[in-house]
Amino acid sequence: LVRYVQAHPEVSLELDTSPRHVDLVREGFDLLIRIGPMEDSQLTARSLISIERGLCAAPAYLAAQGRPAGPSELGRHRFVLLQQSLHVPLRLSRGKRQVEHQPAGVLQCNAIGVARALAVSGGGIANLPAGMVRTDVENGLLEPVLPGWRLEALPVSIVTHGRRLMPAKVRAFIALLASETMAWRR
Repeated sequence: LVRYVQAHPEVSLELDTSPRHVDLVREGFDLLIRIGPMEDSQLTARSLISIERGLCAAPAYLAAQGRPAGPSELGRHRFVLLQQSLHVPLRLSRGKRQVEHQPAGVLQCNAIGVARALAVSGGGIANLPAGMVRTDVENGLLEPVLPGWRLEALPVSIVTHGRRLMPAKVRAFIALLASETMAWRR
């Protein structure tokens, strides 16, 4: 974002990071970055990346509550949940085996950074992006929970009104995001 406004000083960039679903057309946004599956839509979506994620918790929480040996033991644990995923079951897979678990959250929030901080503080098990918590795991602040199991990756897409008459500022922003995500994939 900083590189974009430095390269295009004549453009004003306004961010809305609320987790609510935005009506792109009615609310006058140029584009959205949508995390999660896309619903059927009249809008145009371009895939950017997929976010790998996993379950993790603070060592103190796991020492007090026990480390689950498998998905069937998740039901006796507290979760730190994002409000937008309250009613979305976790889909875990290991090889060809797939299991769903509906977590119960004692701590709920609407910001991923807050969820991370609550997990580090011992609030419970959290479903967090692997890249976000890599340093926390390396530093012993968080531990993977069920490391042999994988969660579905979350798709990240750019959503726009369509391809016709797209302003140059929007095309330039999309090009920058695409080049940045290509660098992340390497």
